[in-house]
Amino acid sequence: MTAHPRDRRRVSLLLEGTYPYVAGGVSTWVHQIIEAMPDVDFDLHFIGDKKENNTRRKYEVPANVASITESYLFDPLPESELRPGRGTRKEKRAFLACLRRFVSAPGPEGRFDALYEAVRLLRTSPGCFTLADLNGNEAAWELLIGIYRERFGEISFLRFQATIRDLLTLFWRLLLAVETIPRADVYHCICTGYAGLLGSLAARLHKAPLVLSEHGVYLKERIEDIRKSSWLSDGGQYHPPIPFQGELGAFRSLWIDTFDFLGCITYRQAASITALYRGNARLQVEFGADPSKVVIIPNGIDTARFESIARRRLGDGPHGGPVTIGFLGRVVPIKDVKTLLRAARLVLNRFAGTRFLIAGPFDEDPAYHEECLSLARQLGIEGSVEFPGRMNPDEFLQVSDIVVLTSISEGLPFAILEASAAGLPVVATKVGACAEMMGYGAGNAPDLGPSGLVTEVGSPAGTAEALVKLAANPQLRQALGANGLQRVRSLYRQEDIISQYRYLYLHTRAPAAAGSGVPAGAS
Repeated sequence: MTAHPRDRRRVSLLLEGTYPYVAGGVSTWVHQIIEAMPDVDFDLHFIGDKKENNTRRKYEVPANVASITESYLFDPLPESELRPGRGTRKEKRAFLACLRRFVSAPGPEGRFDALYEAVRLLRTSPGCFTLADLNGNEAAWELLIGIYRERFGEISFLRFQATIRDLLTLFWRLLLAVETIPRADVYHCICTGYAGLLGSLAARLHKAPLVLSEHGVYLKERIEDIRKSSWLSDGGQYHPPIPFQGELGAFRSLWIDTFDFLGCITYRQAASITALYRGNARLQVEFGADPSKVVIIPNGIDTARFESIARRRLGDGPHGGPVTIGFLGRVVPIKDVKTLLRAARLVLNRFAGTRFLIAGPFDEDPAYHEECLSLARQLGIEGSVEFPGRMNPDEFLQVSDIVVLTSISEGLPFAILEASAAGLPVVATKVGACAEMMGYGAGNAPDLGPSGLVTEVGSPAGTAEALVKLAANPQLRQALGANGLQRVRSLYRQEDIISQYRYLYLHTRAPAAAGSGVPAGAS
């Protein structure tokens, strides 16, 4: 990477499980922002599980990326953390005091203050305290026993000890990572969670504003993951202090409380918060975001890039004959490719010449890809379904007549934007902003008209019915495609979206009093 002049605006992006090592909608959006602002320098901090799982970049990093640093939450600890720190007894007592405040403070601000004080101690006395000190310290041991007796007395102490040490180790890794994040004019995290905590600490440390952008609402997603997790089994039950019903095991509640804390802190520390669409904005407020901070900025699309495809498709008029139904996305469970395959069987029963193109990377979950191939064989449709792997969107859209998404969860998918920019109709499940993007729901401009058909999640029959309707009616396909093109040109132009982020980078101000949690907002 080349040297960058310091008089340029500098933005630090906190990226959890995404760009540049993971493909997907969030990564596409990050890459789009960086490329569209060549006059801004970006520092990237990637947070992942293990280095061995994140060795190959999925994007060519633009020249205005000044630095890339990385944190891995589940790699082996460095040798230095397995030995007692070099600090004096007084310095180690100060760290333990931070730990005590972090564990026992009555509210999230007090806990965050304790973490921030620990960061400051690490900066002034590097190496004076390590995880070995935490594991072998009598005062720390007494603190853990006190927590156990107060909240977890009915379950295994050994299981509690392992879980609480896992959590403390995660927080310790994040505290150490703060020092690796360069000073910036703005810190921008793409979720709450670990990225949100790092962004909050770095922004407070350097007295800079924090911008939060959520494509999905991270806390909601983590709660759903933990509720369904098979790796958490435990004893006692209690109600977590968050807006979800039902009893959970104590360890599940402990993890949910942790993510609730991370979300609360990020929402409070952020000066500006963006959501992709109205539904997510409402959820952010429900989970604690100040509504005065929240602004809706959807994803955007470079409509000129697909203009030739749209002109050819819409200019040539409707055409009959067999159609190609395309899916563009990762072959992973959340995209529910198996529902699409079952729908394909039903479509082929009506239109035997239909071709299905399932284009996208399958290296993220090879086992699921194999299950999809096996299901296609069981359904007897392997001759009509192709899995070409990753495809360039332009090439994919050139050969597709209908674009389909059967996802269980989405934000505001680029696949729909790209299909609409190319003049193609869409069939998509009623998740995230999909229906809104296609012209359904309150607040849509009535003069634009729908651009596709909406189906229910996990419904092969409903998906097949919508696909058959479009396959049988070329005039309807063309009308919906034309509506979609008009919609993206009116509501989702990339240049308009980028200008809104540029405004945030230039005009968002840091909180008037560091650590107060009361932001000044955007001027």
